[in-house]
Amino acid sequence: MKFFQTILIGLFALIAAGCGGISSPDFSPVLQTLRIVPLVATAPIGGTVQFQAIGTYTTPPGSDETSQERVVDNVEWTVDNTNASIDGDGLATGLVAGTTQIGARAHGIDAAPATLTISPATLDSIAINPLTVTIPLGDVQVFSVTGTFSDGTTTPVSATWTSSDTAVATVVPGPSASTTATSVATGVTTITATVGTAQATAQLTVGPPTPVPVSITIDPATATIPLGTTQVFTATGTFSDGTTGNVSATWTSSNQATATVLAGPSTTTTATSVATGTSTITATVGTLQATAVLTVGPSGPSLVSIAIDPPTATIALGATQVFTATGTFSDGTTGSVSATWTSSNQATATVLAGPATTTTATSVAEGTATITATVGSVQGTASLTVGPAAGPALVSISIAPPTATIPLGATQLYTATGTFADGTTGTVSATWTSSNQAVATVLPGPATTTTATSVATGTTTITAAVGAVQGTAQLTVGPFAPLLVSISVTPSPGTAPVGQPLQFIASGECTTAPFSATTAPCAPTGVVWAVSAPAVATIDATTGVARGLIVGSTQVTATSGTVVGSAAFNVTPTVISSLVVTPATGSTAIGASRRFDVTAVFTDGSTGPIVADWSSSAPAVATVAPASGAFTMATGVSLGQTNIVASTTNALNQVITGQAVLTVTGVTLTDLLRIEPPTERVTVGRSFDFTAIGRFSDNSEGAIDDQVNWTSSDTAIATVNAAGQATGVSLGAVTITAARKTDPTDTATATLTVTGSVCTTPLLQSEGATAVEFSSDLCVGCSVDSEGNIIDANLLNYATATTTVGLLGANVGVTVAPGPTPPYAVPFPAGKNAGFIIGKPAGTLLTAEVLSQIQVSTLRNGVVVETSSTGVTPLRLDLLGLQLLGGFDTALVSIGTTVDYDAIRLTVNSGTASALSAVQIFQACATAEPPAPVATLTALARVELATSSLTVGGTTGAVLIGTYSNGTEAPIPDADIDWTSGTTGVATVNANGLVTGVAPGSASIIATLKTGVAPGLVAGRSSGATVTVVANVCSSPIQAPPATVADSSSLLCLLCSVSNTPNVIDASNSTFGTINVPLGLLNATASVTVSSNQAPFAPGAPAGFLISRPVGQLLQAAVLSQIQVSTLLGGVVQQTSGQPLVPLRADLLGLSVLGDGGERGLVSIVPTLPFDGLRLTFVSGLATLGLLENTLQTVNVLQACSTVGLPAL
Repeated sequence: MKFFQTILIGLFALIAAGCGGISSPDFSPVLQTLRIVPLVATAPIGGTVQFQAIGTYTTPPGSDETSQERVVDNVEWTVDNTNASIDGDGLATGLVAGTTQIGARAHGIDAAPATLTISPATLDSIAINPLTVTIPLGDVQVFSVTGTFSDGTTTPVSATWTSSDTAVATVVPGPSASTTATSVATGVTTITATVGTAQATAQLTVGPPTPVPVSITIDPATATIPLGTTQVFTATGTFSDGTTGNVSATWTSSNQATATVLAGPSTTTTATSVATGTSTITATVGTLQATAVLTVGPSGPSLVSIAIDPPTATIALGATQVFTATGTFSDGTTGSVSATWTSSNQATATVLAGPATTTTATSVAEGTATITATVGSVQGTASLTVGPAAGPALVSISIAPPTATIPLGATQLYTATGTFADGTTGTVSATWTSSNQAVATVLPGPATTTTATSVATGTTTITAAVGAVQGTAQLTVGPFAPLLVSISVTPSPGTAPVGQPLQFIASGECTTAPFSATTAPCAPTGVVWAVSAPAVATIDATTGVARGLIVGSTQVTATSGTVVGSAAFNVTPTVISSLVVTPATGSTAIGASRRFDVTAVFTDGSTGPIVADWSSSAPAVATVAPASGAFTMATGVSLGQTNIVASTTNALNQVITGQAVLTVTGVTLTDLLRIEPPTERVTVGRSFDFTAIGRFSDNSEGAIDDQVNWTSSDTAIATVNAAGQATGVSLGAVTITAARKTDPTDTATATLTVTGSVCTTPLLQSEGATAVEFSSDLCVGCSVDSEGNIIDANLLNYATATTTVGLLGANVGVTVAPGPTPPYAVPFPAGKNAGFIIGKPAGTLLTAEVLSQIQVSTLRNGVVVETSSTGVTPLRLDLLGLQLLGGFDTALVSIGTTVDYDAIRLTVNSGTASALSAVQIFQACATAEPPAPVATLTALARVELATSSLTVGGTTGAVLIGTYSNGTEAPIPDADIDWTSGTTGVATVNANGLVTGVAPGSASIIATLKTGVAPGLVAGRSSGATVTVVANVCSSPIQAPPATVADSSSLLCLLCSVSNTPNVIDASNSTFGTINVPLGLLNATASVTVSSNQAPFAPGAPAGFLISRPVGQLLQAAVLSQIQVSTLLGGVVQQTSGQPLVPLRADLLGLSVLGDGGERGLVSIVPTLPFDGLRLTFVSGLATLGLLENTLQTVNVLQACSTVGLPAL
């Protein structure tokens, strides 16, 4: 889709002259000499050197120069040995140390050889291993260093070593390929290895010393066993940090004739009886010892079996259960036995290991575990089931719906809701029955829902029971009625441009008999329409008429009862829907002309200029010229009426027309009124059409260009032809005069100002230039249309860069580069301005907010070397006004270069819903000359902030807007301003107006005009704006490195997706990962898990996630109810929101905190157990018959926070 300016016609040959002159078509330059640059060069093994062949060429006859030099193409490059290689572009690569001669030959001419010396491979970088490590106080850690050389090889290198904090750890300085760090005190230090100018660092954390045992005990302290049996002893240590635990000891028996032991070392030993008597059992750990006394009595009955009491048990999550071991002996007696205890599923329940006659099982999570008691080779088991956490007692049950009537052959869904003793309510898992199964049957459960299936007409009572508590509902089965079983939506897929309505239709299939699989077409009733992506399209919930908002795709759903049908809706770019010709009616005299303009109306309601084809329905009454353009002049031929018709073909190949009515009257010209426009501005070599307006005897007005003589007050500055077309010749201003041919004293005048060409080196396709579109992965629906218009020779043509609003990190743009043999030197030298001429459609302006989202960059060999986004080379803005291209608000956006470059790039970043959506790109200027100001600064209007609120550490841009003598407003360059902050403790501002949040509060951002900028203003005049800085609620984000992130979804969740998860652990609180969960899939979940890979975080402080919804959607209570936050330790879930004492807290942060257009929130819990990871889980909600805004579909996860600063409630 293209727009065209309404007045300018083409570009002119003087641009080409300004870019290198015009040469004779018969002259071909001849290569005379050839030389190599550089003549002497050095490179290491693996390094490269770019050689060029410079040729001297003959010049055309009559030229001021006798010869010209330029880079020669199609050169044959050679090397004289295998020390180096060289490719066809002159790029030499060092292979072996030594020298080689570089040769070049072109068009039969040889250049003097160049010398390339290849030195041994040089060290490019070094790396330390390990990169991060933690040791206890008292330990040492070895670090090693490896170098990477220019030839790509790696090998250990000898380095000098230092520690940034020798109070924490010292190192052996070397030089050596490794060092040993010795811990001195707890803390963190940076270990640095240095080889010449190359450095690498590693981080060493010294933690508390490893606890050591200070005393030991043996359990049991005394024991008596019958001869022929064994006894297990366990050594327990008390450590220097006050903790206790098993210790590995060496074991001895004082009387091996009575009992022997396993010597170890181990935490336990088994004493085996040999004869009756007494022995002292000793455990030794270093210098520490403990003893126990073992008595061996006469042999007794042997243990035959073990029984655990209770054999089965069920407890609530959070509760404990005591188990007791009872032995049955060979003589038939029973008694408690000391056993070793284990749990088969420690993720469900843990036990005290013993040995002891009893143990306590502690619940960890819902599930089942087998509890085992072991004495020697004899074992006994019990089963433990952990159910949901205990809550208040169930008081009553209600069933929804309480009454229902269905036709025979249909089903009815019921849900049981319990009311508890504390007044709360929730679904309950119940056992279901039907009082009359001859009428309807139910699924018995237990479950929170059941489905009743009709069997025959009649009435039955549906009962839900939980223990002794019951609830009932009445179901009536009536005669058969067709039952809707499916919905089809057409068209499928539906396609329409942005803004154009598209009617979707729902058709159904219904049953033809009870319990029959045969269906017939039917019309679904009560259909509710919805779309899955309301940011892409809207749809009338009742009529099914959809309209696209932005380019993209969405699902259209039609819901009737519980039956849903869908179709895809593809929204394509907006197209022309109608043409408006103005004026709608007009009149002119025979021989006189009337101007008609055409405006395109697009399907999204926007308007813009268009080049249309013009015709007259009655050429005998009036003719039109030109036949194609943004306007036409209709000239009266004879009395009568005709339709002036404008037509074009849109992107859908539809012919679109608009028309006006012209009446040709017999009136006569009475006088010359004026010239339109009264003032205009062109650059040297460009033209503009003036129109003379006359008044007729019926008091009407019309163009009379062919009835006047045109003159210019100074043809050295501008000329004007007989049709009123003025052409700029040199800088200056002239008066354009029109005088009536029949009365030369009847005149009108206009002023034409001729300025220098803004784009001094345009990159043109005719000279080999290319324009390549690009967009980021995040930028769904982003595009650059008609990018070839940027490099054509017509300034009326342009490309359109379109972004989707609200997608932070998304961008689109174009890179423009010259051809292989341009008529100018490449690379372009530093010190020039480089940029683009851009614009916005007629009726919209290039505001500061729009321009803050535009970046200009320069490239060299495909790599960005400078960009306006860094603040070092700020973006310069020169507003060119509406005159340059007529109807468009245009500007030159450029940067002053400090590095040579060979290509330029324009990037358009996605903005908020109120900012940038599209921008026109007219021309790429490899070098540009910003125009001299045509108006003077008269007043300071205000300071504008891109956003008035930011977080601590966040940034925003500020510009000072000035009022000029021509009544316009425009940004004042930063070079003319001194920027200051009224409260630097809250926010700072740099010389380019970049504001950075420092601490919560408010600060005035003040711009003060420098001396001499505006002679009419007093130096030191200031203006300001207030910025509010808020705390970053994610006060301790978990970030990579060393954090990692993973995603998962349940098996039931076939359509769940988790994307862009690395954004959750990056350093930005603006980028995000996205979770999509479809509606209505019970128990379907998707989650993001962040692991810190560091020491566990202490409990007691709030922890959670910073989240948001897509632009235009809110974090409602129904959405938040489907979110769970969990803590993990070693990958095992510790606590989850919704458990006792772990409620989920949600804090809505609003739209203004971070200014990305989407509502943000903080979901957190206060853990009571240590954790080293966090998980956010989304649970699919119930489908609510089309009320998509009340259930979760998409949520964005921005950051995981081990500690959060909760906003005040």
